[in-house]
Amino acid sequence: MPFRFSTPGVTLFSLVAAGIMSLFRAPKKHIRTSRPSQPPCVSRVQEIVNTHSDCTAEVFNIFVKGRRSVRIFSDITPGDRVGLHLHGSTVTVTVGTARVATAVLPESSRLPEVIHGGHSFEAYLGGRDEQNVSEEADFASIIVFYILDGVPPTRVNLCHT
Repeated sequence: MPFRFSTPGVTLFSLVAAGIMSLFRAPKKHIRTSRPSQPPCVSRVQEIVNTHSDCTAEVFNIFVKGRRSVRIFSDITPGDRVGLHLHGSTVTVTVGTARVATAVLPESSRLPEVIHGGHSFEAYLGGRDEQNVSEEADFASIIVFYILDGVPPTRVNLCHT
């Protein structure tokens, strides 16, 4: 059986090769194991809800699609104002002057009455589904506050998971 031994040159070459190879490894991903008790965006939205305690509130979901729309929409955070434009039972959500999403309102929605009746309203990004955000798609909720005669204020409970 032949006897093998390593020379300093081979050992040094192996260490340098291992060091170079480690530079090409993907960085380790840090997994967050604990969640903060209340994300900052929830407290911001809660402040908005508190200032609109005398209003009726409606919440509807939107699907933002396409790189351009998602890029524009990703610049806003929960609690930021958005614009609404109504076309029949379809509402268009805007950020600044850019249209980012459309949604079909349920028949029970009073938003057509509010918007077509010239009543004032305020619409905000209520939250987004952080687990399903990509460069091509974003899922979010819009919360709208308004006052209509004969319609009682809505008690809004914010839930986060």
